[in-house]
Parts: sequence; structure tokens; C-alpha cells
Amino acid sequence: MIAADTWYEVVIHEIRQHDPDRVVILGEIREHEEPISPWCVVIRVRNGLIIESHSYLSETDLLEQLGLIGNA
Repeated sequence: MIAADTWYEVVIHEIRQHDPDRVVILGEIREHEEPISPWCVVIRVRNGLIIESHSYLSETDLLEQLGLIGNA
């Protein structure tokens, strides 16, 4: 990013509690204030620590259909 002088911004739209140990954060990635991709991160927490994290550049509907995130 530094070499290309390109910076991205993550805009969070929603935070969901998927189950007791999993949180889902939904949003989009922007470049120069223009949306360029949907974005989601699924975080697993145990004993107050993040033990697993996966990011996806996919539409919310697809992630719900795949069972990666729960419906709102």
C-alpha cells in the first residue's frame, strides 16, 4: 500500500453476535470514499481472547447461504 500510495478504509455497517463465541462484523472496503467491495470478518473468542479470524470479500447474502454467518 505504501509503495502504491493507495489506502483503503473499512466502513462497518453492522456487528452481529453469531453464537456465544463468534462475532460477525459486516461492512465494506472503500478507496477514496468510493465502495470497492463488501467485507466481512468472523471472529471467534475464547476466554476473552481472539482465537480465530476470517475475512471475506463477499456479499452478506452469499455468506448467510453458506452458513458462515447467521441471518440478521
